[in-house]
Amino acid sequence: MRPTFGREYIENEFHRIGDGLSEPHTVYLIGGGAMSLRDLKGATKDIDLVVPDGDVYGQLWDDGALSLENRKEITSEVSGELFHLRNSVEKHRPEEEYSAIRERIAQTKERIEKTAWQLEQLSSPKAASYLRRGLDSMVTFAEYATDGFRCCGSRTLLNEQWVRSPSGASVTGCDGARRD
Repeated sequence: MRPTFGREYIENEFHRIGDGLSEPHTVYLIGGGAMSLRDLKGATKDIDLVVPDGDVYGQLWDDGALSLENRKEITSEVSGELFHLRNSVEKHRPEEEYSAIRERIAQTKERIEKTAWQLEQLSSPKAASYLRRGLDSMVTFAEYATDGFRCCGSRTLLNEQWVRSPSGASVTGCDGARRD
């Protein structure tokens, strides 16, 4: 079972992260994390932050082990894997070829896990941990497809719901899933 994060944890993490920054930055906590921080929800499964620009994003992700160029390269690699997964869902879902989608999900998870392992070897455990924690949620839309659900419409998932930050990071949102 995935860990959950309550108000105290969120506040402590913000203080810990803030202590590591050279100057103050504004970030926006949204979703369940914002609700937990305001005591409107007991806990959340993930922390969703919106940052104003790529420099702030880079500082939050920086663990001193990788250059910005290397981080961009890794982000691009992971994004590429998710694009391939999305394309596989687009190709196989209409024909109800769910085993092909499941195979691609497994392949995507394996490749991203390998990237996380490589990050550990490069002395970047923070980034490796981030990938591992987010891996299941990265492939949720494809797993829904194998159960006959469609998330955010068939063509809009990447075109309208994915946002690319100036640093090259991808953020996705889904308004909900519906069963066809």
